[in-house]
Amino acid sequence: GCPTQYFWEAFPASASPTQRTTYLFTYMGLDPERPSVLDIMEDYWKLLPDYQGVDLDALDIKRVLFGLFVAYKDSPLPTRWDRIMQIGDASGMQSPLSFGGFGALTRHLSRLTSAVSGALEADALRAAQLGLINPYQANLRAAWLFQASMRPPVRAGAWSDVFISRVLVATFEVMEARGDSVMRPFLQDVLRPDSLAQTIGGLMVSSPATAVEILIRLGPIPLADWFVHFAAMVAGSAV
Repeated sequence: GCPTQYFWEAFPASASPTQRTTYLFTYMGLDPERPSVLDIMEDYWKLLPDYQGVDLDALDIKRVLFGLFVAYKDSPLPTRWDRIMQIGDASGMQSPLSFGGFGALTRHLSRLTSAVSGALEADALRAAQLGLINPYQANLRAAWLFQASMRPPVRAGAWSDVFISRVLVATFEVMEARGDSVMRPFLQDVLRPDSLAQTIGGLMVSSPATAVEILIRLGPIPLADWFVHFAAMVAGSAV
């Protein structure tokens, strides 16, 4: 089948020390060869016993959810109609790394509230005017390269089975060595040019073979696109 890199997360539930929430997620493009959401749900049940060390028959299932978050490379999405604007996931403000949901909206809630209020008071409701409320965000566009590095090509064997794991291990080792000021923004999905520069520079020094492999696997065009948005992040931070 199509190569797919799965990621697992598990969290204790507040209701009881014996309860927990588990997540299985992956990153995919729109290629028809990619597995369906239902296929991934089936893999969840097959792989869960090994991940949690418990038989399915021993579990008391409280709730099961599965679905997908759509992320857009041209993000946030442009406003196309007068007097109508997208909010939350519909606006494409969510990160392609951490998906969408309520958190993607709350991060912008204060800014959106004042901006929408101002637009209503000024009757600035044309599509071009509303589009200024969700302008180009360099950090969102830069995040696409990292998502691409977590998404194997559809052709089996194009990437080594351990490539993504090796990239993650090397990257987190660099961030841990650089300290909380570098690690925390990444875990909070806040891309900052200083943290990115330290992480990428550290990766090239500590794991040059992995850094070179990343360059080869991703290719020159995505890397060139990323550098444009990274430069915009640097310029924005300097202003």
